[in-house]
Amino acid sequence: MLGLGNNLAGGTGVTSWSPSSLSSLLHWYRFDTGITQDETPDVTLWEDQKGNNDLTATGVSAVSPGYSGGAVVFNAPADIMTFDSPLELGKFSFYIRLKSDALEGDFLALEDGGGDFFKIHSTNAGVTVIRTKITSRQDYTINSAPSPTTKFNIGSERDGNGDIMMYIDGSAATLDTTNAASDGNVDISDTWDLATLGASAATCTYYEVVICNDALSAPDRALLNTYLNSI
Repeated sequence: MLGLGNNLAGGTGVTSWSPSSLSSLLHWYRFDTGITQDETPDVTLWEDQKGNNDLTATGVSAVSPGYSGGAVVFNAPADIMTFDSPLELGKFSFYIRLKSDALEGDFLALEDGGGDFFKIHSTNAGVTVIRTKITSRQDYTINSAPSPTTKFNIGSERDGNGDIMMYIDGSAATLDTTNAASDGNVDISDTWDLATLGASAATCTYYEVVICNDALSAPDRALLNTYLNSI
């Protein structure tokens, strides 16, 4: 077994601030840190740098992600990594430093057996939206969509009032009210239940994942975006 990682703050080029500075930080899956490969090589483990909720995969190539330069690569719809303990998020912030080859139909995180999800979706009109489901589906239009195969930061947040916001590279996406179910609010008593990462339609490369148990302040959101941009 080959363990790959870098536990130094300088591994991402940022030393003055990191997600560990967030008081609400719950789980942190860090670029080029705590990643284990088997001999195939497939990624079998991505260690949680904050809590003890590691991500694991079976090591069977057809259902396990690969590795590329410090990142975890999901290159088939069956590729997933599973949280040791499924998430049940009331208030939250969920951010991924990501690269997608297509920006359409990419599931980023899923509840076991379906149900709740976080995904990038392309409509018939060619509009790119961030789509999430927490009991009801919420759609947010990306005002300036990133180009395929370029790195970007994607995030979803819900505050204590149940208000949901989506962000691309630190900028808020726009609620799409053409979906009747989307009103931008789901009470925090309806938890966002996620069990796996991956299952994307096209190749998605995950550089870092940051999960908090509250919405972020505007200053913290800006700091996180700057940090992720350095990866």
